Amino acid sequence: MTSLSRTTSARGLPGRPTRPTRRVRPRVMSRVLGVGLLVGALTGCAAIPSSGPVERRDVTISELGPIFPQSYGPTSGASPQEIVQGFLSAQAVGINDDWATAREFLSPRGGAAWDPSARTFVYSGEPDFTEPAVEAPDPGDGAADDPAGDAPSGDDLSGVGASTSDNTSDPATSDPATTDPAEPTTVSILGHVSIVATLETDGQFTEAAQGNTQSLTFTLEKSSSDQWRITATEDGIFVSEPNFALVYRATTLYFPSQDRSFLVPDVRWYSKSNTASHAINGLLAGPATWLRDSVEVVAPAGTRLVLDSVTIDDSGVARVDLTKEVLAASDSDRAMLQAQMTAVLLKVPRVRSVELFANSLPLSIPTTADPQRDPVPGLTSPLVLAGDVISEVGNGTLTPLAGFSALTGLRASALATDDAARLVVLRSGTVAIMTAPTPAAAATTLVTGTDLVAPSVDRFGWVWTGDRATNDGLRAVTAAGTQVPIPVDWLDGRTLESIRVSHDGARIAIVSSLGGVSRIDVAAIVRDDSDVPASLSVQALAIGASVTAATQVVWIDESTVGVLARGLSSGIPTVYEVPISGRSAALSGVEDTVWISAGKGLRSVYVANSDGALFSRAATGSTWSQVVGGVQFPAFPG
Repeated sequence: MTSLSRTTSARGLPGRPTRPTRRVRPRVMSRVLGVGLLVGALTGCAAIPSSGPVERRDVTISELGPIFPQSYGPTSGASPQEIVQGFLSAQAVGINDDWATAREFLSPRGGAAWDPSARTFVYSGEPDFTEPAVEAPDPGDGAADDPAGDAPSGDDLSGVGASTSDNTSDPATSDPATTDPAEPTTVSILGHVSIVATLETDGQFTEAAQGNTQSLTFTLEKSSSDQWRITATEDGIFVSEPNFALVYRATTLYFPSQDRSFLVPDVRWYSKSNTASHAINGLLAGPATWLRDSVEVVAPAGTRLVLDSVTIDDSGVARVDLTKEVLAASDSDRAMLQAQMTAVLLKVPRVRSVELFANSLPLSIPTTADPQRDPVPGLTSPLVLAGDVISEVGNGTLTPLAGFSALTGLRASALATDDAARLVVLRSGTVAIMTAPTPAAAATTLVTGTDLVAPSVDRFGWVWTGDRATNDGLRAVTAAGTQVPIPVDWLDGRTLESIRVSHDGARIAIVSSLGGVSRIDVAAIVRDDSDVPASLSVQALAIGASVTAATQVVWIDESTVGVLARGLSSGIPTVYEVPISGRSAALSGVEDTVWISAGKGLRSVYVANSDGALFSRAATGSTWSQVVGGVQFPAFPG
């Protein structure tokens, strides 16, 4: 396989090559493929004085604007492979020019048929193309269709591997500059790219599994004016990883939890151009399907932006002008809508504050709402089991947790706690979930099973677990023994490995496996009016597709989980940072790691190995340092 994605900033076409070989060869590309960088909003520069008294002044430094790749339309005489590569290069900036440049590489027929909004494929490396299939017109067919209209004449099919037809002409009467009976008029170029992610039209990002590829097929025709244009290709666009990072940014939408005490994140990817407008439009369109049943929607149906735009003035005030439908919202809904939109827009560059309007008049919001967002856990370091004593870790020392007795004889194999460490539960062997004993009360069995996974405690005090054989779904139980079954049809037939409820209580991360291959899902928790869990979402969000052989999951922050899995290359247990919407990344491994826990942020991640050593990233943020020894089962709240 050979690559066609080498680019230069040169604007002139290379010289006319020799006749084609059997493989597509990379060529120095013309301005058709030139990719430059445009930097916007470069202001605030001032000369440094070289004389005069020393003065103190306020200086305003403007933020750099987004950097976008720049692509060019086709050059006269571009060969088929140059047209294909130019088309791919132009797709990266299409979101900002409605794909006008990309469409220049298409014939009118191809442009009418191509739907760039269908899906975005993010690829790594360079596209690989095989030898193209070439067709020449039949002598009796006459001239080929004109796919390129009045484009100027130019290059032939050199470098494509063209076959020839049987057409001949009298050299005495033929003009070699205009007639070449060996040249085909239709070419199909085939190839593939390595896909790392896909992006849907609503901004939802899905990581692809290792080794995922996507086929590419381009049909090109030469016009009567001797120009190649694409007449047929797949819907959607293909964007390289570097260009994707330049054009798009992760943007967190927020929706209130069912009890309205938390804002629950829904991460999307939008263009860096007009991010604020994209974000508010996404917010008004509602949460992702999988999340819908565990959050509230407070904007009245039909509410939209008046001019489909959020304006940001020089002082950083974002003006959100909504249509009249918003006036139907109650006072409490208006307050929550203000909290939502403020939380979303304050993460957008340049925004310092947010003002809401209804049909260009200030929206009356007589009350306020202050939901929590991504709180810091009540414990700054994890609980651990030291011998048979539940202990707190601090400054390299272990302190028995006040209010709890030793777990002697209980065969503890996992711990879980609520945010205040008032409720601590343990897994006994693999057959029971129990409350930890206190001086006033013995351990109480809450759940029994045959092969239970480690428990998780949500903010409402419900303890979650389930048997590894998942046909019975999950179970949730209170410390008083009230138990509810949680059916999860999409887990049927799979082996449950690990579960963890998010700090907002609206979502649960689940690791399961089938045939030795793991899968990481995040599902919404649906609760009744009393906050009793009733079910999980019918659909789950699959994340971390590039992570294999996962065994345990924890929450690192509101939109990122940490996963313990076997390293792809090293084979040793490795901690992966897995965003709910983004690419997974491996942290450095610790030999013989058997347990993981996390508070908030990468510096709060702890691992324990089989020798009982506890390691943390708190000291440097990038490397593991041993904290204490002789411990097991580190556990933060959750």
